[in-house]
Amino acid sequence: MERQDLIRDMKSYVKGSFFTRQKLANYMNIKNPQNVDKYLKGLEKVDGKYYFIPDIASKLQEAKS
Repeated sequence: MERQDLIRDMKSYVKGSFFTRQKLANYMNIKNPQNVDKYLKGLEKVDGKYYFIPDIASKLQEAKS
C-alpha cells in the first residue's frame, strides 16, 4: 500500500488526523498495544498520547522496507 493510501485509510478509520497507541493497535488488529511501540518510537506526541497519522505512515513504510 502506498503512503498516501495508507494515510487516507488510517484517517477514515479514526475520522481524524491522530492515533493513540490503542487505536493503532486496533487498526492493525494487534491485541497488545505494546506491540505497536516499535512503530511509534521516536515520533512526536501531542498531549502525551496522540500521534500524527502521516508520521505513523512513514514509520510503517520504513518498517516494510
